[in-house]
Amino acid sequence: MGKALLETRQYTDAADLFQRVLSSTPDDFISQVGMSIIREDGGALDAPFGIWNEPLKFNPIMLPYRMSCDVCYGRRDGVEPPKVRLTRGALARMYAKGNLYQQAIAELRAGLMEEPTRVDLQVVLARMYFLSRQRIEAVDTCSALLKKLPYCMEANRILSIILPETGRKADAQIYLQRVQELDPYMIHADPETVTSDAVPEKIIMIERLDYQKTDTSAGRSSQPAWAASLGVNMK
Repeated sequence: MGKALLETRQYTDAADLFQRVLSSTPDDFISQVGMSIIREDGGALDAPFGIWNEPLKFNPIMLPYRMSCDVCYGRRDGVEPPKVRLTRGALARMYAKGNLYQQAIAELRAGLMEEPTRVDLQVVLARMYFLSRQRIEAVDTCSALLKKLPYCMEANRILSIILPETGRKADAQIYLQRVQELDPYMIHADPETVTSDAVPEKIIMIERLDYQKTDTSAGRSSQPAWAASLGVNMK
């Protein structure tokens, strides 16, 4: 739906939906790309690209958007960058794809020292700790994430797997319930995985979404609490 709204240049509504996704999946590729396009086409040249520009530098498939982003930098700074600047987050994701978890962790920790508010990097860091079986570090990172985004999908999922091993089975059920609310397919997923990709599509039926825009009339605030935790101003 966010992509459809973006295509019709309904930027405010598209941004609302992309940011809803990012409140549970801060490193969602499509939503990050959508937000980067909105930032560029919406003319917000003075706003930092930050999290939204990360996927453009990381994925070669996004070359047209990367070129467009360079033009945007040129309009803002007066000169286009000579080449795509690889960020720590992008480098960490490349290490992760090659199962080089310790190298990814080193880059992510350095990146978070430079940009402590990057919740998308925290998600990847939690995943790297989990996959490298550094359970204490994974729990600490997930707990910090959930203070900002209580329904962060991956943080809840990781805690639902790790905590039963520590004797905190009751707490694990809380996180597992959140995961299943966000993704009903996780009920049938392998307990040791962090995704539900292998679950057959037809196994779950849910009610059709009745999407309604947020009512900002009568003095109601248009700034959801989770938006502030992503560093986004929706007003």
